[in-house]
Amino acid sequence: MDSTVTAALIHEPSDSSLLWDAVRVMVRLLQQADALSSAIPWHDHRRAAKKRARAIEYSRGRPKRIKHYRTLLKITRTTLSYLQQESEQLPLAAGPAVELWQAQVCHYKPLIERIIAQTERRVLAGEPVPAGEKLVSLFEPHADIIVKGSRDVDYGHKLDLTTGRS
Repeated sequence: MDSTVTAALIHEPSDSSLLWDAVRVMVRLLQQADALSSAIPWHDHRRAAKKRARAIEYSRGRPKRIKHYRTLLKITRTTLSYLQQESEQLPLAAGPAVELWQAQVCHYKPLIERIIAQTERRVLAGEPVPAGEKLVSLFEPHADIIVKGSRDVDYGHKLDLTTGRS
């Protein structure tokens, strides 16, 4: 029996990049809702979120990084509240496009809430989050963190291979 890893097509996960991905996805969904007949005014926070994610990536020192994380978390929560409000208002206009949009919101919303929670636990509370509880990609939520021996960390799926006599 042997094991190997099949890599998921994701970027190196970090809390800041996951939050940035979440804001991008939510803004895309809000733009789609606008096309379907938007009911609420909302503000596009992508630029601010990207700026904070980059600041976290390049900042030195924990206090600066924590300050940027707090701002990025606030932006993410605000955008999530816009999405929640839109989701509550949009069912008034029925149709297959709205149903598809609602399905996407139902898929991404719990994942985004999980990203927010794991960032708060890890960064703000200083609590270690076990690998099994971490979400490493918003787009590949089933990807795992796999470490084989002392080699690099891989993100994907572990495959166990077996062979017979033939």
